Amino acid sequence: MQITIKKCENNTYKADVVIEKLKVVNAFNEALEHEAKDIEIKGFRKGKAPIDVVKKNIDQAKLRSHALNHILSDAYSNIVKENKLKPIVYPRFNISEFEDDKDLKFTVTIIEAPEIKLGDYKAEIAKIETKGKESPSVQQIIDAVLKCSEVKVAAELITEETDRMMSSLIDQLGRLGLTIDKYMESQSKTPQSLRDEYSKTAENNIKSDFLITEIAGEEGVIISDEEVEKTLSAIPDEASKKALSSPDQKLYIKAVLLKNKTIQKLAEAK
Repeated sequence: MQITIKKCENNTYKADVVIEKLKVVNAFNEALEHEAKDIEIKGFRKGKAPIDVVKKNIDQAKLRSHALNHILSDAYSNIVKENKLKPIVYPRFNISEFEDDKDLKFTVTIIEAPEIKLGDYKAEIAKIETKGKESPSVQQIIDAVLKCSEVKVAAELITEETDRMMSSLIDQLGRLGLTIDKYMESQSKTPQSLRDEYSKTAENNIKSDFLITEIAGEEGVIISDEEVEKTLSAIPDEASKKALSSPDQKLYIKAVLLKNKTIQKLAEAK
């Protein structure tokens, strides 16, 4: 395996990788043997058809996908381990050449957590003007933290979050019987101006998440497993509760609770 890795801006790494033909051929053979165990072909018992017969009858797209995923997974693990990287999101792969009898060539983008410089957020929050004994709003707290701190996030993260937000908007409009074109017309926006607006919001959302998490560490704010379970138990709908009980969803719930608890602490200290 040949790897050429370079560090780009905002803690982003790009690695150009070449996997030798022999490893590609072996990956295809292993994928074929694995898929052969479950394939059903007329005239043979399940999983008992000869490999050459399986090869003629198997879904080639499925075979390619199986082989490619195996190669990419192994290569990615090696790159991360050898370069002592600490990814915070799934890698982005760009395949430039992939055939069963040639070298595999691809580029993988790996993103680490950004460098964070916290400003005097307590002093900035203290400047927030509120009525009487009212606490600052969540947005006022976030704006104050963003104003005095510095964090540069990878462009890929912003693009991904912008795409997610745009997709969510289109879904919401669809449920209301509206199209994105009609919405833009009503808001006097062009596709580019709408995306620019969402991109800025996405950037601020990502920055605030990193900053609030950093502040949580500074302030000693933690979320226990019991707090996560208590949140789950308060969900009345059993289907939703079950869907949110996976390990990944519990991590998401913990992150949301941590952000809320940290912001609440900052607001109360104002």
